[in-house]
Amino acid sequence: MIADRAEAAGRALVVGDWSNIDFIGGVSVDQLAGIFVHRGVLDLKFRVNACALVRHPVDQWLAVRDRGPGGANAINEFIRGYLRFAQCIGDMPVVKYEHFIDKPGTILAEICAAVRAPYDDGWEAAWTGFTDIAVEAPDDKTATPLPTASAPAYDSELLASFEILPDYRPALEALGYAHPG
Repeated sequence: MIADRAEAAGRALVVGDWSNIDFIGGVSVDQLAGIFVHRGVLDLKFRVNACALVRHPVDQWLAVRDRGPGGANAINEFIRGYLRFAQCIGDMPVVKYEHFIDKPGTILAEICAAVRAPYDDGWEAAWTGFTDIAVEAPDDKTATPLPTASAPAYDSELLASFEILPDYRPALEALGYAHPG
């Protein structure tokens, strides 16, 4: 119904997919689908133009670590799922979160091209007034400026905990990242 209304209005329907639950959900990675479940379902009925937004695994871990079950094995489960996600991307266009933060207009135009949606070069002046977006966002977007790019400082103990994981370096390589430091 929503897709029909978008098509009738000559608009593009863009569906954001938080695929973390397919790869790094709150259970063992072995119990997760390890595939893009949402996209697989949509592919059955629609032409899906996809794009993967990725983030350095250490930053991604810091963003999601409090959402899982925790425990000593949590970081290992995370990086296993992260690597599986990277392996499933295939020929999907990949956009790095860090590049988006550095050059949001340029990268947003690339994302729009990848998903075949129109790009509005006036987005930056208007984004706080967008009402037809369902995401986790603060209620008052006017109080939240766009993030700015900066090189994060990592705790050496955190970095060491990643370095010993067998899936960490392959995950970095799969998405073109380097180990910080």
